[in-house]
Amino acid sequence: FKRLLVPCLPETGASQLAAVNFAAGAMAGAVALMLFHPIDYARGCLASQARSKQKFFGGVLDCLRKTSAGPGGFFAIYQGVGACVVPRIGFRCLLLGSFDTISGMNPRKHDMGIAGLGSTLAAAQLAMVLAITATYPWETVRSRLHEELTKPPQERRYRGSVDCFRKVAAEEGLAAGLYRGLVVNLAFSLTGGALVLFFYDRAKMYLRLRASRRNECPACQG
Repeated sequence: FKRLLVPCLPETGASQLAAVNFAAGAMAGAVALMLFHPIDYARGCLASQARSKQKFFGGVLDCLRKTSAGPGGFFAIYQGVGACVVPRIGFRCLLLGSFDTISGMNPRKHDMGIAGLGSTLAAAQLAMVLAITATYPWETVRSRLHEELTKPPQERRYRGSVDCFRKVAAEEGLAAGLYRGLVVNLAFSLTGGALVLFFYDRAKMYLRLRASRRNECPACQG
């Protein structure tokens, strides 16, 4: 996505490059949201069904099939997509944008030794903490709204994302409401999500280095 936004990244200034990093992250989040929201929607319906002890769907595929065959048509499986904009697109924007920006300022980013590995992992963890902490309240909102997907509209407690955010903050507070479960989420993400980002960056660097060496070797080109 960065190459699509700016064809010649090496000639881009630091502030412009940071803006490109965040914009590319947002684009990646938007694509991921449109591809995987139906599965997220089905998961929310099944979780709500388990709590209500009323069986409507036999699984993810059955949920998607019955929902798309209903009066709402195919786009019914994209219910609640608005509530996912901030926790999905915003998260990817902050995660990938901040990671690329922090990595760009890392003097050891091209080091294949311990120092390079450690600094890249630290950058991935810092980016993960920033992204999760900033968007977690909206992840709570998304979760609350998905819990009500199987309820009739007249029985739903929240009228939308903003209404849900306001009610949870007013009734339960920030720590016990909007940020409930943040520490557990961070602990899981720092050991799982940050490692995925770290290995992806290292693999990308290794492939670039290998391609560069192949181009510099006349025998390899022949």
